[in-house]
Amino acid sequence: MNTPFPFIGYHGCDRKTAQKILINHEALHESDAESEWLGTGVYFWNNDPQRALEWAKHKEVETPYVIGAIIQPQKLLDFSTREAESLVKCAYDWLYDEYQNSNEKLPKNQKFGQGDLFYKNRKLDCLVMNTLHANSLQEHDVFSAPFLEGDPIYETGFFLRETHVQICVKNLNAIVGYFHPSEKHSLNLPPLVD
Repeated sequence: MNTPFPFIGYHGCDRKTAQKILINHEALHESDAESEWLGTGVYFWNNDPQRALEWAKHKEVETPYVIGAIIQPQKLLDFSTREAESLVKCAYDWLYDEYQNSNEKLPKNQKFGQGDLFYKNRKLDCLVMNTLHANSLQEHDVFSAPFLEGDPIYETGFFLRETHVQICVKNLNAIVGYFHPSEKHSLNLPPLVD
């Protein structure tokens, strides 16, 4: 899907990383952990700086911080579309056949702990996403996907407390620029520089 509009993404990190990006004009590094659910890339929370800050605090970095990014994909794969569903199925089927032919077992998504209902250790998903990206003729530079997560907001509801849309940048050229979030977001970030 070609997209005429940019995304505003927020990345939770340590203040030292924010300084490298915002002051020294370095680039963010791709995450290539084997459990990244959208595969290798630079991850952002779509339009949610507060969630990015919560993530940075959860990671127990020295000084939690948030940076914003303007992301302009040339070729977006939106996982809320039928196009994405079809591509994911093709990538999985190809992997399944490859693993069957080599008598190997496909990795599985696994729970991080007892309370994890969403199998957040996403080894299979990561492998499928990396395969999709590597083998796609369309060379998507950004993946965007809703992620259901957390407890219900109210009893029997399926609106969950931590549901969000995540952006995974596959091609760093899709990042137009970085910015410091404005104070209107009430993040109460420490100064970027002491």
